[in-house]
Amino acid sequence: MIKLTSHGKTILTGEHAVIRGAPAIVIPNLHQSLSIHFDETKPFKVICQNEVTAKIFEAHFPNLWQIGQDYLGKKTNAPQGELVIQNHVPIARGCGFSAAFSVIVAKLLHHFYDLETNIENIFKLSLHFETQFHGNSSGADIAGAMSTKPIWFKNHDMRVINCQHQGYFYIFDSGQISHTKKCVEKVTLMADPKIDLDMALASGLVLKGLENKHYGLELISQGIQLANECFEKWGLVTPEVKKIQEEIAALGGITSKVTGAGGGGYVLGYFKEPLLVNDKDHCEHLKIKE
Repeated sequence: MIKLTSHGKTILTGEHAVIRGAPAIVIPNLHQSLSIHFDETKPFKVICQNEVTAKIFEAHFPNLWQIGQDYLGKKTNAPQGELVIQNHVPIARGCGFSAAFSVIVAKLLHHFYDLETNIENIFKLSLHFETQFHGNSSGADIAGAMSTKPIWFKNHDMRVINCQHQGYFYIFDSGQISHTKKCVEKVTLMADPKIDLDMALASGLVLKGLENKHYGLELISQGIQLANECFEKWGLVTPEVKKIQEEIAALGGITSKVTGAGGGGYVLGYFKEPLLVNDKDHCEHLKIKE
């Protein structure tokens, strides 16, 4: 029996535009873990206390298993082995569950066939899987699901960000499902290069802010606000998201934006000071300086 793990992510800026070559800033959410214990000596079976996660694995794992076999040039057979799953990645909330799932299956297939599990091999197969879920995938979510550090991502190139900034990021759940594929299709139909350029500028501002000890608050605030305006132009800021943004402002947030595909999911709030304990019941702190 072996144990394999992956985790969720939060994108600070760059969503959608990253598909067309704009940069994105991706933060791994290590506490949002997805892990499996795999026993290949047993028949195929999915064991998971989370009913939704179990149904997703039961519905999609056999298909990804066969797609992966074909990709690796192996004989296509039905999956085997018992999967005991623990999932702490929110599903359909823009936290990268499908990416974490894809990375897990890619790692599992490489283990099963005793293949080299280097970063490039896992990334390429995971990206192939992610495309099955969302169509054209940039790979940013996959990078977030594989990295343990904040990264600057552009056209499959990435580098670790040395975060020196002041300020605090929190994510708030809007309680609304984010339909990634529908959001991607909506943005693609608009085909507005100006919005992509604005999102690229937003990523540049946030990057400079993260790497700056003294002027980070202003740069990050400008970048997050500009990225939020891009989502508004795409029509992906719902009334539920706006309500959370008003709540973030009431709590003292400097600015906020939806994160992920939009149309629901999680909302990113940026604060000058950490939230009080009583304020943190319904949000999560993004620890991106470690």
